[in-house]
Amino acid sequence: MKLSHVQKLEIVRLHNEGLNKTTRIVKNFKRRGSDMSRDCVRYWVRKYVQGEFGHDDGARTGTTFTSVTEVAADRLEKNLVINGLQSCRAVHNDFVREGSTHSLMTTRNLIKSLGFTTSSPRYGQMVRDINKDKRVQFCNHLIQADDDLSNVIFTDESSISLEQSKPASYHRQGTINPVIPKAKHPAKVHVWGGISRRGATELAIFQGIMEKTFFTNEILENRALLFIQRAYPEGHRFQQDNDPKHRSKLARDFMRDNGIHWMDDWPSESPDLNPIEMVWASLKTHVYRRACSTVDELLAAITEYWRNQVTVEMCSGLCKANESLPPADEP
Repeated sequence: MKLSHVQKLEIVRLHNEGLNKTTRIVKNFKRRGSDMSRDCVRYWVRKYVQGEFGHDDGARTGTTFTSVTEVAADRLEKNLVINGLQSCRAVHNDFVREGSTHSLMTTRNLIKSLGFTTSSPRYGQMVRDINKDKRVQFCNHLIQADDDLSNVIFTDESSISLEQSKPASYHRQGTINPVIPKAKHPAKVHVWGGISRRGATELAIFQGIMEKTFFTNEILENRALLFIQRAYPEGHRFQQDNDPKHRSKLARDFMRDNGIHWMDDWPSESPDLNPIEMVWASLKTHVYRRACSTVDELLAAITEYWRNQVTVEMCSGLCKANESLPPADEP
């Protein structure tokens, strides 16, 4: 099995951190989506223990760095595997603090020779460790109960700005990318909605902060409750995130008194589990393509989208997680 030099170093790092059983190292790689055989792990651990595996094994480009010791280069490579968010300047400053006198360019070339390159980082939803455990427990419970969430109404809020971010900007080769003016406080509205296998709730569009009284009266009473009574008279579950206004005594009392069965075990920091996020993404694309220039046009575009495109078929497909989202301009 052919491994990259980074993978070999990761095997050594896990071995040094106490995962001295081959099976545990293999499972660690598997959790991160990499298949690794036990024979392969044993081979590279043995090579490392016998001193036959160094940082330049298969990774160097042939460049010799007389001003950087092998130990320092090994340590640099291991640190970059663990934390790839360091800048070249930060790496070089670490060398300087340790007494090295080589140039910043040498550090940059050393990083390149070790097989590393740079690219824009990919960002994802932040999930704290305590909530990771709750997410796993929640999903395991659904699997064990064979729960297909068929009677769940998924709800959420989102904000839609009049000035959407532009995905790209063309300019002539050799010229500077033009600066796009952006308002410090662009006009925007907020929306609340819900989707289920039986369709969507009425959309609420509002400005300003949604506090508990507005949420209870305008959202729960005038939208959620009416949809539940019409679409789910025989039983339902009402999903929402753990925003304070959702958990307020006023809101909880209203839900209890009116038979709204709130899923209060929904894990925090889990927007990726909520299919309505795909609706918001499609809605924002729809608004961007309309090139709205006034708030009235923005409101009209949002209303048009919810009325014409958020159909029962679309909602059912998203909630079943087995159908793709239609393009924003197709009904």
